[in-house]
Amino acid sequence: MYQAELNQSFPLMVAAVKKTQMIHGDTANIDELESLTAPIKEQATDMLHDQGLSIDDYVLFPVHPWQYQHILPNVFGERD
Repeated sequence: MYQAELNQSFPLMVAAVKKTQMIHGDTANIDELESLTAPIKEQATDMLHDQGLSIDDYVLFPVHPWQYQHILPNVFGERD
C-alpha cells in the first residue's frame, strides 16, 4: 500500500514519546528532529495539556502511518 515504487505521497503521523523512554547520545539529533516537528508543536502541546501532560517531557517523532497503526501500539501502548 505504501510502496516507494508507487511514487505516492501520504501524510506522516506524529508520535509523542516520553523522554524517559528514550536512549540517545547526541543532542544534535534531537534538535534536528524538533525542527522537523516544529510546525505541529503547538497542536501537540495542546493535545498533551488536555491529557494533563507536558510537552517538555516528550519528543515528537514523525512516523509512517503503517508503523503508527501496527507497530507503536505494540511497542509503547497508548499512554506509556
